[in-house]
Amino acid sequence: MGSVEEWIDKLAVQERINRYSDAANRAAWDELEACYAPGSYWECLAPNQLRFEEPAGIREGVMSFIAAADNFIQTVHNTVVTLHGDGRASARSTLQEIVRSDGKFDVMIWGTSYDELVELDGDWRFASRTFRGVYLDMTTMGGSCTMRRDDLP
Repeated sequence: MGSVEEWIDKLAVQERINRYSDAANRAAWDELEACYAPGSYWECLAPNQLRFEEPAGIREGVMSFIAAADNFIQTVHNTVVTLHGDGRASARSTLQEIVRSDGKFDVMIWGTSYDELVELDGDWRFASRTFRGVYLDMTTMGGSCTMRRDDLP
């Protein structure tokens, strides 16, 4: 089953993954950047080929794709965490994203994020995140934005 300390670490890794999605959803760019360790990278292997390096570069790269969206909603599902010892862990999560700007673009994507994390001063941070999309829908969605994400508390 694992020790209490192992479960605490697994919960802290899950919390980091959730905090990243929460920061992206609210366009809280300082919080998003703080999720990454020095020397880290973020990459997307499908449907695009993208790679951003270092916390500030990841922030700018992610912002370049989603900052202009009226709505960005990323939900995390089915996270599995593996502890490797010595302050290292890996995680695999299913992600769903809905990205919308009324009258401009609609995107819904499902995929898997493969994460490597390191513990720095008692805080788990991403060393790397690799996203692989498995389903993409860019057809016009019904409905409309009821609140811009900039207005979320």
